[in-house]
Amino acid sequence: MKNLFFTIVIAIFSLTSCQITEKIYLEENGSGKYDIEIDMNEMMKSMNGLGGETKIDSNYVATDSIINFSEMLIKHKDSISKLPIKQQEKLNRMKDIVMVIHEDKNKNEFSMNIKGAFNNIKELDELEEILNATQTDDKKITSKSEVKYSFKRSKFSRKAIERKLNEEETKKYDKSMESLNMFLSGSTYNLEYHFYKPIKSASIKNAKYSTDRKTIYIKKPVDDLINNPTSFDLDIKIEK
Repeated sequence: MKNLFFTIVIAIFSLTSCQITEKIYLEENGSGKYDIEIDMNEMMKSMNGLGGETKIDSNYVATDSIINFSEMLIKHKDSISKLPIKQQEKLNRMKDIVMVIHEDKNKNEFSMNIKGAFNNIKELDELEEILNATQTDDKKITSKSEVKYSFKRSKFSRKAIERKLNEEETKKYDKSMESLNMFLSGSTYNLEYHFYKPIKSASIKNAKYSTDRKTIYIKKPVDDLINNPTSFDLDIKIEK
């Protein structure tokens, strides 16, 4: 999975003061669920605070929208059928993805979750590629690294692998960074990994754990992810 931050933040919102949390729920057989959460509550408070105290609208009703990609694929099946076969295959792999959007203007709340499941750890590596299938070639996101996951014999790892960019990709990356730099302040990227048994050890420092040690929490500034993606490298041993 390439740096998912690029796909979600640049392609979808490109906004400041948000928290992005990469949640993975891993089962012993290698299957599991993921939930990519984008929390923009602080951003909403900051923006509304510029105009003074938030005015409460008694007629306003908070909304929770659910977008099932399977329904979208059915709705647009005719136009999808005209695309190249490989792009059709990638789009069809989105059928199990669900997007949940919550908005409450009175409480300055806005968040989005992208949820799905995987049958094996390899499918996690394909997530950004699948999401990027919705973008045209000129809008696809270029990043300098991609993330690879592995899970074998009670050992889980997350590794950033450097990509060699050609001249065109380098220009595209630099242009993306010019647009993004102004939005980095105050944004954080979190890892939240849930396991089927307690964690015996983890390679990363300053991590926090749930009381049963089945969940690990890691929080860092977004610019760490961009400038030093290997700082998120993680090796975990799970109790047998």
